[in-house]
Amino acid sequence: MTRPAAIVTGGARGIGLACAEALADAGFDILVADLADKPADGLAESIAARGAKFAYASCDIADLAGHPKLVAAAVDAFGSIDCLVNNAGIGAVVRGDLLELKPDNFDHALNINLRGTVFLSQA
Repeated sequence: MTRPAAIVTGGARGIGLACAEALADAGFDILVADLADKPADGLAESIAARGAKFAYASCDIADLAGHPKLVAAAVDAFGSIDCLVNNAGIGAVVRGDLLELKPDNFDHALNINLRGTVFLSQA
């Protein structure tokens, strides 16, 4: 029997890492997608120690053109995708008064936190 597989975006640290580890503990194989070119030290070992297969993909979910490659990486590694944890996200790049908010700052956050997650789910 094959194990279910999950993609966890922003899974290299923090809440995303906790999600990846919890899913591995629950019997999922894990593909972590994050911005770095390679996984953080100890990440693969942490997931493998839980009995899960591990894969990593460098991905910026704001770049919609990269979504098919991410999906293909998971399917190539595990044969299917059974769970997607859209964890990747950012806070405001520049914090300040709402009346001084710049469109580029707003757009950058929404491209990751909303647009990227919606279209990755669709992919």
